[in-house]
Parts: sequence; structure tokens; C-alpha cells
Amino acid sequence: MSARADDGPEALVTLADDVSFALLLALERLSALERAAFLLHDVMEVPFEEVVETLGRSESAVRQLASRARTHVREHGRRDSDATEALRLRDAFAQALHSGDLASLQRLLTDDIVVVSDSGGKVPAAMVPVRGVDHVGRLIIGLAHKAPTIQIEPAFINGTPGFIVSEARRSFKRSRSKSRAVTSRRST
Repeated sequence: MSARADDGPEALVTLADDVSFALLLALERLSALERAAFLLHDVMEVPFEEVVETLGRSESAVRQLASRARTHVREHGRRDSDATEALRLRDAFAQALHSGDLASLQRLLTDDIVVVSDSGGKVPAAMVPVRGVDHVGRLIIGLAHKAPTIQIEPAFINGTPGFIVSEARRSFKRSRSKSRAVTSRRST
């Protein structure tokens, strides 16, 4: 994930978006107090004395929260930087999906996987979250084979390997397609 000034404005905007998204993912993993201490002190440069008042904690506790947050943010960056492994997982997922190999697909999923769907009331969707490797694996394989108009193309979404899932719909004179970006993260 790098861009140079001579790569053009689009490359720089893409890099900025990727960095922003990565920071959001890292912040999401912090506790509420760690996130507040980190953002107030490290990002907004609010002195610790004011952060203490805002959070209602002692100065040593606030300093510890900010320190832990910095460590978590750094660790997140290292953990997610292995692009080769992410690409391998995405490609293995695509292969299992296209071949209908349920066992291979299930090996790629984490035990705590949950699929939540929302069709906006326009097409059928699971009404309750689907949980667990077995149920989610069967759902994904089933949907891929029951919907022949669905196209799944490898892509990068917010700098992360994922898929663009689209459904071709035909009208009288033109073809429209509906697309959705899908990414997945697997903890290491």
C-alpha cells in the first residue's frame, strides 16, 4: 500500500482511503476508553490533564489506556499487512465456492462467523443471523449454486482482498446490474 506523487491524484486518494479504512478497523478493536484516550490525546492533541477530566479516570489510568491503544493500533497494522496471505485466502475461498467444495470452504471460515443479510425487502434474505461454520458454509455454497445469474469477481475493497458480487438483471432494452462489495477478515 504505497503511492507516490507522480502516480497521480487517483492513486493518492485511494491510498488515503485505504489508510483511513485501516485506522477505522484498528480503532474498532479498542475498548471505548482506549479509543477515547487515543483519539483525544494522540490524534487531537488534548493534554492528558483534560482527558483525565473528560474520562473521569486518574492520569496514570488514562496514560495506560492511551499506551495500550497505541500498541493495539500498531499490532493491527502488522497483522493485516500480510497481503500474500490475504490473497491466498481470497483465492482459496473463490476456488472452494466455484467448485462447491463445502469442506474446503468451511476450513477457511472462523468458528465465530456470523452472516447478517439485509435485502431491503426487495429479494428474499435470511431473517435471522446465520451462525457457525456449518450453517454459513452451507448457506454460501447453496446461494452460489442456486443463483446462476450471480457473478463473483475478485477485487480489492478498501485495500483489502475481497469480491464484487453482482446480479445481472435484464430489462426490455438494456442490462442493469446490481453490485455489492464483500470483504472478509480472518484473525491470525
